[in-house]
Amino acid sequence: NALGKVASTLLRIADDSGIIKHGQVEISQLPPQQDLANMAGTSRETISRVIKSLGQMGYVKKVGSKLIILDYEKFREDFS
Repeated sequence: NALGKVASTLLRIADDSGIIKHGQVEISQLPPQQDLANMAGTSRETISRVIKSLGQMGYVKKVGSKLIILDYEKFREDFS
């Protein structure tokens, strides 16, 4: 499903370049949505919708070009 694909992609990016602070992971330069879509095998629109949904569910927060995974362990448990 799209949620799983996008979450897995975000986990890979977090593992590669995320900065862990107090149980949160900050991805300081989130790739453009089209690049994320290519990585996840979805459309750019799906990336936008899923990141918004993840925010509404309390998993992530987007601040400019940064994405913060608010509870990394829970995110990993739920999506890996």
